[in-house]
Amino acid sequence: MKYLMVINTNYQLIVAVQIRRTFLKDDQVDIIITDHSQGNEQLAQRLKKAAVFGRVLSIYNRKMIYEATTKEKIKDFFELGFSSENRFYPKQIEETPNYDGLFFYNLDLLVISLFDVLVKSNSRLTLNLFEEGFLSYGTEKVSNGRFSRKESIFKLRKLGIKKDWTKYLKKYYCFFPGLIQREMPYQLVQIPPIFSSDKELVKLINSIFDFIPTENKYAAKYIYFEGWFECDEERLVEKIAEIVGKENLLVKPHPRHQSDRYEKVGIKTSSDGNVPWEVVQLNFDFSDKVLMAVSSSCPIVASALLRQNIPALYLYPCVQIHGTKTDQQTFEKVTQNIKNAIEQFQNQQGLLTKVKIARGQDQIAIVLKSLI
Repeated sequence: MKYLMVINTNYQLIVAVQIRRTFLKDDQVDIIITDHSQGNEQLAQRLKKAAVFGRVLSIYNRKMIYEATTKEKIKDFFELGFSSENRFYPKQIEETPNYDGLFFYNLDLLVISLFDVLVKSNSRLTLNLFEEGFLSYGTEKVSNGRFSRKESIFKLRKLGIKKDWTKYLKKYYCFFPGLIQREMPYQLVQIPPIFSSDKELVKLINSIFDFIPTENKYAAKYIYFEGWFECDEERLVEKIAEIVGKENLLVKPHPRHQSDRYEKVGIKTSSDGNVPWEVVQLNFDFSDKVLMAVSSSCPIVASALLRQNIPALYLYPCVQIHGTKTDQQTFEKVTQNIKNAIEQFQNQQGLLTKVKIARGQDQIAIVLKSLI
């Protein structure tokens, strides 16, 4: 069988590699790496060298998806809705490709474009979704009320003008299918666990992300993961530093924020660049550390993925969100998903048992002491 995978993020790539090594180990598998994450061209080159996949294609479409003008959006809608040609279909792929299935997480305009072409060559084409962390299970974005090309095209497909991709969705690959409570219109498939004891996999992942685990740069007792919401996070981190001592605290900055703002106040930050946290935790033992965050999923997603019980503290009740009503709604949804996931894992999986939530800044010191 021949398959094509579409990858937008580093986590998606880790999932894709595990699916490739297990379910698709005897098949021909090509992969598309988009520029939704930094360094996609270098990542593609390392993937080629690792020889995990057949063809490895680098696609640049982030601006087309996220920075399109109103005129471009309308043109995209008509082309994807009615025409056989559009600007999203990768030029590197031949006009009449022959694939048996398509794997992806983001059902975006690139995937819709690929589907329209691939289904012409193979009427039995299957569409297969995979997870992007357990917080992605069954989540939908809060609508901002603006014109959405994808949603409009979806409604148009229901009229039968072009093929409806929902009829071709067959499987959803995830690590924890037991956490999905609602009925799904496709088969749930459990991805085999990833363990740090799997040295062959660890070596492969390290080579793909160009990670050399010679020295643990996260030796601090307390590691804080910065989020992307505007919520006076810097003041909160300074409060934590007062409690644990600046010398015992390390901040992993979010790429969207100024990287040196903590160092200016004497708080150390990490410098692993584009290496995903899952790769770092795959290589080192963090059982004697405490991971902290307001809204970042890093402290729990990596621990769940690797079946590790690492002490962690969530601080979202300790901040106020700045921004629009949509920002506040999104923050509430994200943090509620985190809370629900922690409870589900603790009750159903026996994981994340050392994860706690501080209900206010006056509780931070008390909860931290209980985690040591």
